[in-house]
Amino acid sequence: IIQGLARLAGGGSENKPVPVYDLPAARDLPPPGKPPQGHLVVPEPTALVLFDTQRILIRGAGGGTLPAANGQWSDSLPKLIQAKVIQTFENAGYGGAVSRPLEGAAADWQLVLDIQGFHVSASGTPEAEVELSAKLLAQDGRIVASQTVRSTIVARTTDAPDAVAG
Repeated sequence: IIQGLARLAGGGSENKPVPVYDLPAARDLPPPGKPPQGHLVVPEPTALVLFDTQRILIRGAGGGTLPAANGQWSDSLPKLIQAKVIQTFENAGYGGAVSRPLEGAAADWQLVLDIQGFHVSASGTPEAEVELSAKLLAQDGRIVASQTVRSTIVARTTDAPDAVAG
């Protein structure tokens, strides 16, 4: 009770700010071939509510997921992935052919992403796990290509800095 009253009056221990982490976009990409035909739009990825967060997620041995206590992403995960995918296309030399959805702009192609996994598994050896589903849609909404990409890499620990490095 005394600690609660002290905090209410502006006293007590200060909360430390939580470190904020960003994802890097791919950089050292091969030079672009012929320029792409048309305009590619990358909408915000879809995700379960679990992944629509700024929290760095740790999945326990029992399957439950908790946030890392010592860090968070710089934006909600879907927005962060959208920004980094667009930045990767820009880094590859396709900056004039890719964007977020823009009001009034017609898209020739859409890259629709779904976040199916983005966490560090704490069962056994910690592993960073990412799973994304991608669909390329033509202007008429027809799916012309699709692929699910899954990657895991060993993380040193489940602390936020090591989870982010994974």
